[in-house]
Amino acid sequence: MAGAGGLVFDASVLIDYIAVDPSLLGLVARHVGSVVIPLLVLAEVDGLDEPEAIALGLTVHEPTDDQLDEAMARPRSLSFQDAMCFATARDLGLTCVTNDAALGAYCEAAGVPTMRGFRPLITLVDLGVVSRLEGVRMVRSVHARNAYITRSVVVVFVREVRRLRS
Repeated sequence: MAGAGGLVFDASVLIDYIAVDPSLLGLVARHVGSVVIPLLVLAEVDGLDEPEAIALGLTVHEPTDDQLDEAMARPRSLSFQDAMCFATARDLGLTCVTNDAALGAYCEAAGVPTMRGFRPLITLVDLGVVSRLEGVRMVRSVHARNAYITRSVVVVFVREVRRLRS
């Protein structure tokens, strides 16, 4: 599942979780694995600042000079913030949580574990922290706000949570 050190969320997944309910990130941090947000990713996201992130139990990661240099020299397929997520996940032994195909492929090619954005929510449903109904409501809410979360993504989520033992 997650790398030994936990999870690093990219900006798009972070935005989706914040739009539904920022406290969901705290649930992930408490029940699934530590959640680390690169400071430069957090700065890109509306609706959550550093004190709020810390209050939720998230770790805000300040980049090293080497990580900044690497992100500046990133491949064109990655945004600066995605390159920060990659470097943070790799250097801290984290799993990169992303729905971005380019970031996912880049991480996988470098041996950095990845998972799709709703996988932590599926785990919360599996653990009984979030009900199936509430999980589906959350995913539908994201779908209504984010054109990249298609109806087929919602259908796959519903199928996965129906298979859970809880």
